[in-house]
Amino acid sequence: MTYMRKNLNGHPLESAAAAAPREDGSIRPASPALRPDASISSRAAGILAGSKTVPSTVRVRVQNHTAILSGQVEWNFQRELAVRVVRDIAGVDRVEQQITLRARPPSDSPAQRVMKALALNKKIDASHIVVTITGTTAVLSGYVRSLFEKKQAGLATGASHDVTRIENRLAVRRHHSGSFRSHR
Repeated sequence: MTYMRKNLNGHPLESAAAAAPREDGSIRPASPALRPDASISSRAAGILAGSKTVPSTVRVRVQNHTAILSGQVEWNFQRELAVRVVRDIAGVDRVEQQITLRARPPSDSPAQRVMKALALNKKIDASHIVVTITGTTAVLSGYVRSLFEKKQAGLATGASHDVTRIENRLAVRRHHSGSFRSHR
């Protein structure tokens, strides 16, 4: 995406090709738009590095008074901030934004979030609990060792913002022969 600096009337700013002579014959100093690209690049890199809001993964190079931003960020607002930081730098006429967003792993499903909550609860042995969520209804099946664990599993499931109804079908198995492992 390219951004162009505009004057107060909304028209694109144009860089003068050279410093124009004054009526008395002296040369008018070069405007900021006539600064060499290397100088603008150096200044832009310094400003980005000093920014607390733009990640250090963003890089800038200037070519023909166009600041070209590249790198990767986590969030789109970080790309927008990088553009805002460099677009007003003296000598930058345009900003070309080539920053990509980092791929994020897909978030857990509601059932996975409930299973994690059950596994984190030290009062529950969640190794034999199966969670199925349909819509906003959670169905707990499998077995636990006590009525207390069954109740705790229901409470932990109810704490999930994905669940509005719970069907607690957990069986209580008080006496186990051998290990507490399922024979599925």
